[in-house]
Amino acid sequence: MKFVSFLFALFSSIIFANPLPNDEKLISSLIERGVICGNQTFEENQKSLQIYLSKRFNKNNKADKSNNTSNKNDTTTNKQCISASKK
Repeated sequence: MKFVSFLFALFSSIIFANPLPNDEKLISSLIERGVICGNQTFEENQKSLQIYLSKRFNKNNKADKSNNTSNKNDTTTNKQCISASKK
């Protein structure tokens, strides 16, 4: 029983050690693909990432509701990169 408790504690700590995704890698990947504009500050990149994810989530959510597979529009057809509004 102690061994099982030890394994549970070990795996729990591994799972909760890094609960947040690595935004920097995701942002750099999206910049390389041209989805997010590259000439932004760190904070603007974070806002652009949030914009991208919210658009992506809303698009996937609408596709799930409509269940229409004939729609071929995706982010690759949009040639404009996402840029956070500068104040």
